[in-house]
Amino acid sequence: MIVGAGAAAAMAVVAGALGLVPAIEAASGQGTAGTFIVGSEVCVNHRGGCGWSGTFQSPDGVTVQHVTYDGTLPANAGGGSNIPAIEPAGASHIVYPPHGSGAWIDDLVLMVLVGAVVGFLLWISPLGLGDHQAADAIV
Repeated sequence: MIVGAGAAAAMAVVAGALGLVPAIEAASGQGTAGTFIVGSEVCVNHRGGCGWSGTFQSPDGVTVQHVTYDGTLPANAGGGSNIPAIEPAGASHIVYPPHGSGAWIDDLVLMVLVGAVVGFLLWISPLGLGDHQAADAIV
């Protein structure tokens, strides 16, 4: 029970930290469709590597500045280009391509890996042993 709960808790923390839910919502087309106005390339992306920063504008005119585009820009897109994007509810300044965003896959793999490692470590620790085994291990 402790092993399962520990692994689930670790996976929940990783999922929350990486923004897995907004990435999945964007991949399924949920969120506000709008336009990402490409600003500049920033090489301090939360996923490592480089990404694009810019402005997101919804169809009703609401503008969110300093957002990161979590995807690959279309060919010939650069600073000042307008490209379609989705801003999922709860996404903190991250927008995604409207179709085929695979950002959630890397997050999911990392989440499962961390959960498995935590579960394994709890399983081999005295906490993961059954009651009679724990009593024998304390001797």
